[in-house]
Amino acid sequence: MRRIFAILFIAIAAPVFGQQYSFQKIGLEQGMPSTRINTMMQDSRGFFWLATEGAGLVRYDGFEFKTFTPENTKVRPLLTALCEDSEGNIWAASDNTLLKYDGLTFSYFYLPNNDRIQKIACDRNAHMVVASKTAVYSLDKADTLTQLQLNFEGEIHDLLYLEEFWLATDSGVYAGDKRLTTESTYDLDVNEESVFAAGKNGIGKFVNGGFSQINSEKSKGISARGAKILGLADGKILIYSKNGFLELDQTNGLEDQRYKGCYLGNSGVVWLYSNQGLTKLENTSLRIYNEKEKVGPEIFSVWSDGHQVLAGSGRGLTAVTGESINNFQGINYNYGVVLAIDRFEGLTWLGTERGLIRFNGKQFTEAIFSEIEGGYIFALKATSDALWIGTGTGIFKYSKGRLENISATENLPFSPVYAISEGKDGSLWFATYTEGFMRFSKNGWENVRELGGMKLDSLRFNTFTAVTANEIWAGTLSEGLYHLTAQSTENISPADLNFAEIKALEVGENTLWMTTNKGLFKTIKTDGLYKVKEVTQVSRLIREGFSPQALTLHNDQLVAGSPEGLFVIDLNLMQQYVEPPQLAITDVELSFGEVQGLEDYAEGIFPFYGTPKELRLPPDLNFLSFTMAGLTGYQPENLIYRYRVKGLGDNWTQAGSRREAIFSNIKPGNYTFEAQVTREGEKWEDNSVTYHFVILNPVYKRWWFILLVLTLVGTLTYLYVSDRIKRANQQLRLENSLLDMERKALRLQMNPHFIFNALDSISSFIFKNDPKQAVRYLNNFAKLMRLTLESSMEHVHPVETEVSVLKNYLELEKLRFQGKFEYEIEVDDEIDYDVGIPPMLIQPHVENAILHGIKPKEEKSFLSIRFKLDDELLICEVEDNGIGRKAAKALPKRQDHRSMATQINRDRIRLLKLSKNEEVDIQIIDLENPTGTKVIIKLPAESI
Repeated sequence: MRRIFAILFIAIAAPVFGQQYSFQKIGLEQGMPSTRINTMMQDSRGFFWLATEGAGLVRYDGFEFKTFTPENTKVRPLLTALCEDSEGNIWAASDNTLLKYDGLTFSYFYLPNNDRIQKIACDRNAHMVVASKTAVYSLDKADTLTQLQLNFEGEIHDLLYLEEFWLATDSGVYAGDKRLTTESTYDLDVNEESVFAAGKNGIGKFVNGGFSQINSEKSKGISARGAKILGLADGKILIYSKNGFLELDQTNGLEDQRYKGCYLGNSGVVWLYSNQGLTKLENTSLRIYNEKEKVGPEIFSVWSDGHQVLAGSGRGLTAVTGESINNFQGINYNYGVVLAIDRFEGLTWLGTERGLIRFNGKQFTEAIFSEIEGGYIFALKATSDALWIGTGTGIFKYSKGRLENISATENLPFSPVYAISEGKDGSLWFATYTEGFMRFSKNGWENVRELGGMKLDSLRFNTFTAVTANEIWAGTLSEGLYHLTAQSTENISPADLNFAEIKALEVGENTLWMTTNKGLFKTIKTDGLYKVKEVTQVSRLIREGFSPQALTLHNDQLVAGSPEGLFVIDLNLMQQYVEPPQLAITDVELSFGEVQGLEDYAEGIFPFYGTPKELRLPPDLNFLSFTMAGLTGYQPENLIYRYRVKGLGDNWTQAGSRREAIFSNIKPGNYTFEAQVTREGEKWEDNSVTYHFVILNPVYKRWWFILLVLTLVGTLTYLYVSDRIKRANQQLRLENSLLDMERKALRLQMNPHFIFNALDSISSFIFKNDPKQAVRYLNNFAKLMRLTLESSMEHVHPVETEVSVLKNYLELEKLRFQGKFEYEIEVDDEIDYDVGIPPMLIQPHVENAILHGIKPKEEKSFLSIRFKLDDELLICEVEDNGIGRKAAKALPKRQDHRSMATQINRDRIRLLKLSKNEEVDIQIIDLENPTGTKVIIKLPAESI
């Protein structure tokens, strides 16, 4: 029954159309200087070379074109043949002139008798071989042109040199003096195993002395590389590989024009050249079926049984079988968008926006079931004994002519089912819009709300595929991809997916395929981790993304629906080896400024690349830009670059697809620019290209200039410095003497100030008629005066002496104020006798504390004096609990009193700072609760 249905399916179909391939046109809009191309080749460096009419020799790096014009004005810019010799020189032919380009200049050789050159080839023994229509010449390494005596008939169209000369002529193919065929032959090429010929009777190959015909259609071009062979016939190209034969013409997107020849580049890229420029076909793994073949325009669902692919759109159904497209859209179809497809009991079933539809190969009919009549059918899944139906109201099962409402009979939630997937163990999963997932397995029916610790929120997931009853993959619009099992949850982040919205999932062998709004991705498990890679050769052709739930595997092909049509991807061809690109630095120039003649600062020019060699730039030309190019014909736009400059840092700058590296304000030094290229999603290989350059020091930083200056100035500098040192030492001694005198004067100022206050106290005792206290006060005053006079002439005296002075002074003040306050003096145990302090530095602040803080206070007060070491600092603290400075300022003052102690001490601190060049500081802090004043003096801890 299935076989009969398949025959009917094909027989009744609409006209057959060809699938579309992505041919790219390269011409004037892409910068090509002339579109009239006679031949092309790719050299050992990776550059493409074009022999043109009007522009001469043109180099193409996959991004930009550059013209190389012969210096000889007699040579027309019309080239007809190209070749590269074993030394990397490029040879070209123009009329009777043979041109050799060594990357810098042209050399010229002329055929005798004004004979016109047809083809050229490299000779392993000689230098070059040249063919006119009727003769063959050899150019040896001495640049001597000699005609060879070869036995052949007819005009020469092409030649090769292997172990012997091969000629393609009007009378057949010759190997040496032996004629191998008799038909007119136009083109020859060779791979590792065979010689190939294209001619009047088609394409053939010569191997091990024998000849076999590949096809019998007249062909005018042949190109071979590896196991792939490219032939050019009228209006079509022929591609032969280990995967089979492919013939492409206008129905496949090939433009209708008269192509002059074909060339098979690295990684199997197909090139065609004509008077209208270049045409490129990067790969044949991707086939696109669209409105040109009456497919679509939008594909909403796909299905495959391994023999045939069915695609559903808003117009009905399309079948793809092998190379044929069968369109069923014109057969009485008026049921709206096809949302799901499957085959059951020999019929094709369609889930549409107007219900369930059956197709028997002749006509579409609505499956009349009252429960689902006229409603949306979102998903279909056929098993061995049933057709499972996902509707807008739940799950239904069709078997043996009977429809069963599973949601009702199994007491499941009535929710729209948007996808159905069958696991490898026969389990069935149903994804709903509002109630999570339903599962049917050996345990029966379940409403699965959680798996692997994650809640299966219906609003989170928009597509899924089942692996087993306990394992699924689920895609989201904004949270990435989830791999859920009964034991665990794994998430591939949105960043790993280029923040794409996942539309559909399909599990292949060791690979999970994903279609998204940004293209095609695949997930592969490596070393226990799932890694995502974008399939760029497919993704870059997608403008509007893929359709939801429209993805299936068809043998070794991946079939996906999109708003742009049907995509069929040959996984074997897509995953074939692609040669890594060769990297070239194609331009080096100044980033800014008017100077462009970089060759003036270089030791020469790199042949073929045209970049200056070993640049040595002055310091004011320290802004460079480098242009890089990955030399490949295969998806150059999907290459990514990185670079660094050794001397500026070792970290790589990830440039993405940007090919220009700009550096400004480079400091003088020796540098090496290093760059690498790889394909997007692939690891970086060790294929660095380097470029060395130097930014020179300014003249005043050159060694010879410095040496000259040192020689001229050395003696004068020595004499000048010696004189300055003497003057400086003398001045320093004078300044120190002046500072010392000023310090002594300040100390002497302190003494009369102190004496005045003491005598004032004695007079107060006498006035009060208290001779006993006056005598006692006078004795203490005498002791204090003796200590003061002993230390007055010293720069510093021991802390212990300062403490003795303070004790005598405080005893005098206690007597004077009749025990109005108590005091204590604390000395840090770490302070030895040899730690010094300037004399009388603390006393003025003690006096201020007593007179202005303690005296006005009615209650008995307390005064604390502390000496301590903090690393290299001596810290002196004077703290009282008097009325504080704010209250003291508010008290009435004597009109004839002018306090000098504080100002004198500040002047002493200032002089100490100047003379010691160390940390010297004084802080006065107002205290509250209780009130008072705290003075902190910091000095360097000096040894006496």
